[in-house]
Amino acid sequence: MLSIASNMGWLLWTADVSTAFLQGCPQECLLWIKLPADALRLLGAPPEARMKLQKPCYGQLDAPRRWYLEAVRRLQSLGLRQHALDPCAFLIYEADFKDKFGSSDSPSNSLGGQGLVGMIILHVDDMLGCGDSTSVVYQGVIQELRKTFSFREWQDGDSLECCGASIVKDAEGIRVGHQAYLKKIKPMSLPKHVGPDHELSQRELTELRGLLGSLQWPAVQSSPHLQASTSMPSGSVSTGRAQAVMDANRLLKFAKENSDVGLSYPPLGPVANLRMITVFDVLSAADLMVRVRVVTLFFWRRGTFWRPRRMFITSWIGGVQNFQE
Repeated sequence: MLSIASNMGWLLWTADVSTAFLQGCPQECLLWIKLPADALRLLGAPPEARMKLQKPCYGQLDAPRRWYLEAVRRLQSLGLRQHALDPCAFLIYEADFKDKFGSSDSPSNSLGGQGLVGMIILHVDDMLGCGDSTSVVYQGVIQELRKTFSFREWQDGDSLECCGASIVKDAEGIRVGHQAYLKKIKPMSLPKHVGPDHELSQRELTELRGLLGSLQWPAVQSSPHLQASTSMPSGSVSTGRAQAVMDANRLLKFAKENSDVGLSYPPLGPVANLRMITVFDVLSAADLMVRVRVVTLFFWRRGTFWRPRRMFITSWIGGVQNFQE
């Protein structure tokens, strides 16, 4: 999504849904809850009072699922298409709103034959979106979106924060990083004169898992240089030794020292001139006993890279076969 937004010059925005779980689908199972003492005082209820739960609440195993189903229902009711490969991505096409919002006098900065003018990514109660601010359809959908959900916060512009990541847009494209996030993480302390074979307590193990979890989040979002380094200490947690803490603290120091490293999404040029081919190695279903390997596939841009006329596929059955482009 960020690559498309960078290439098309679309506006970025983030939003946080207020009390998302309470906006989820109605409660399915019958639950009676005991309120905290402070809540009882506010309501003027006696200590023995019990409340019937109408909507899922934080802590229920199915609460995130109930909220997701309701969020999908609302987004689809607005006319957005759910992405076929990513169920948390939703697309805004001008072709779906011809009779609703009409058309603008000037052509929009859309993508594709059906006029993609916006995208929304849903992550629990956070939304990250982008779109063509000159499109009448996009403007209308965003207006209805803000009426459909109760948002606690809405930000748009060239400098945003979403799920702990900073997103900055400038003339060179869009950059994503976790520099501010990493600065807030503190190393784990151990008693003095503790060696690497010291056995950790349950409290220390819990703290260690929390530290590694904090590092894994930027590793999979914007810091690929941390991915292998966070995976290895996570595997040593089960040993319950202080060496795992020492490794995690060293990793945190490395992450802080290199916190300016992130992902960059520069504009790639005119969309009409872009072509994409990917490289992959696929093992097909075991019952077919066929292994397929795609050998020559590349990213290229017309006029810049050689355009291959054939791709070669190898398999256990047929050896090497030529397939016309």
